[in-house]
Amino acid sequence: MGVPEIARLFETTHVTVRFWSKRFNRAGPPGLYDDPRSGRPRKLVDTVKWTVNELLQDDPQKEGYLATFCTVAMLLIVIAQKFTLTLSPSTLRNTLHFLGFRWGRPCLAMP
Repeated sequence: MGVPEIARLFETTHVTVRFWSKRFNRAGPPGLYDDPRSGRPRKLVDTVKWTVNELLQDDPQKEGYLATFCTVAMLLIVIAQKFTLTLSPSTLRNTLHFLGFRWGRPCLAMP
């Protein structure tokens, strides 16, 4: 196939097709992988993710907290204390989503 047909097939520009074609011709299939990128390393390593997972499996009162359920704010404090790590609430929410947790407003009821 020519460049115009490939561009139409993948709904991209001719420039993009030529760029990837040159990389493939130069390095073969490994040339199609993304190059390493610079930037700040991720803060949220697997250790922190699985610690959050463990914290959410247990009752917070077992850890000495007065609360009977976890909140994002409470988890941020626990992570900051255990790992000396500051995360944004959105990063933690994304992690909770990744771990398969769903959250909502607590239902308050009289005992």
